[in-house]
Amino acid sequence: MLPIEPDPRGQPEDLAAAFRRVARARSGEVAVLDSRGARLTFGELSQGVSSLAARLAGRLPSEARPGGESVGMAPVGVLLPPGAAGAQVNLALAAMGRASVNLNPLTGAAGLAAQTSQAGVSCVITARAALEALGGANAFPGQVLWVEDLLEALPSAGTEATSHESGDPARRVATVLFSSGSTSRPKAIQLSHANVLFNARAVAAAFEFGPGDRLLGVLPLFHSFGYTVTVWAPLLAGAAVIFHDNPFDARAIGELAREHRASVLLATPAMYQAWMRRVEPPQLSHVRASVVGAQRLDPSLASAWRARYGSELYEGYGCTELSPVVSANLPDVPEGPGAPGRMRRRQGSVGRPLPGVEVEIRDPATGQVLPAGVEGDVWVRGPGVMLGYLGDEQATRQAVVDGWYDTQDVGKLDVDGFLLLTDRRSRFSKLGGEMVSHGAVETALIRAAALLGASPESFSLAVTAVADPGRGERLVVVHTALGVELAAVIERARKEGLPNLCAPRAEHGLQVAALPFLGTGKLDLARLKRMAAGD
Repeated sequence: MLPIEPDPRGQPEDLAAAFRRVARARSGEVAVLDSRGARLTFGELSQGVSSLAARLAGRLPSEARPGGESVGMAPVGVLLPPGAAGAQVNLALAAMGRASVNLNPLTGAAGLAAQTSQAGVSCVITARAALEALGGANAFPGQVLWVEDLLEALPSAGTEATSHESGDPARRVATVLFSSGSTSRPKAIQLSHANVLFNARAVAAAFEFGPGDRLLGVLPLFHSFGYTVTVWAPLLAGAAVIFHDNPFDARAIGELAREHRASVLLATPAMYQAWMRRVEPPQLSHVRASVVGAQRLDPSLASAWRARYGSELYEGYGCTELSPVVSANLPDVPEGPGAPGRMRRRQGSVGRPLPGVEVEIRDPATGQVLPAGVEGDVWVRGPGVMLGYLGDEQATRQAVVDGWYDTQDVGKLDVDGFLLLTDRRSRFSKLGGEMVSHGAVETALIRAAALLGASPESFSLAVTAVADPGRGERLVVVHTALGVELAAVIERARKEGLPNLCAPRAEHGLQVAALPFLGTGKLDLARLKRMAAGD
């Protein structure tokens, strides 16, 4: 396990204290770059964060009961894209002991109002351009602070900010992030300073982030991978972050990666697929690791990436409730003089659990722990397990039992400890008395389409299920233009081993211009089902 290191006073560190310690040691080295021209060293970033915290100190409201009795520091909403400003605001709030609530603008004005209400936010820090993108509607019933004004003419130096709130970092909320809402109403997930600090350090250690590395940060800050892995993990490791506010802007991303010599990429499969159409191999010549998260990596995309760029995509796995990373495939360690090589990745798996993280596979009927190679429900325990769902103790008790989190995923551990995922429990259909995984059918169809000559980066495909009066449920293939007939793809998948029971019917296919994705890069499963049903 990676411990939370004590500060000089013998107290457990929080995120702000850990960052200040790194910033003092790396003062003159670059910490943050972005596509808007920002360039901040660790010293400049730390000074700017302290000055911003001082500027915010008298402007942020505190929570109070009707009688005026203070009950603590109210969380603060943040509606900003990935960039230097978003990073500074999140670091400043951590330095003040205020929980950040990074909001998802893609939910629209109504969704933002729901998020702020659910999280108890009465003040939002945003940019005028961000509000204009929402049509100019003010979705926030409380106070709005403009980041342009807050950052204007910040002093180049100031008193080092210290947390305004004391207490155990393991119990103090650092951020509230919302679940993706791909299958149900988003939940407000509370992560502590200790949760995020553990996960950031564990990821940095696994991928050996360090001075000299430059990580491309394109995931939104309301995305758990974006918040923990593209902000805290590199900065706490002394690495730099290159931010860009549009993860699908492949031309700009390729140029940023070339200009700033990005060494680590982190994105979803859909983003990597988009980048392949516009990013030239020389632009990624300094990349040593390309990490995939948030969504299942199809083997055909991994093969296409390898063929184009000559490098691997390393798939990881996590959940917002786990701060978020659980496991990851890592670059193999080559054999050296007097040292044997080590295999740290396995095709078809999402890697081994990070140090300090435990994974069990349990029988869904009995709850008993299952042996290696046997499929069941995936449960996780470790320092990254969330504090709980804000305002929903019942859901918290259902999700976390004796410190173990029920991921709602189905998978198995192999004899070497690699985790292989089958699908979400919600993505199974009972057909002919058998449970059929939508993900397994997708994989078979994508492979069959590739065998028929369709290029994996040129199409998207997903399987869902809708009600069927005769069978209870039937599978529907929702896809973009394949370049080949869907009937031919299904037939080829049968020949390659897809059981007839699992094979959808071509007449139930639905061609669309684009599959529905959430702002996190995950497939919007609820909307996909509605599309398949004709709603």
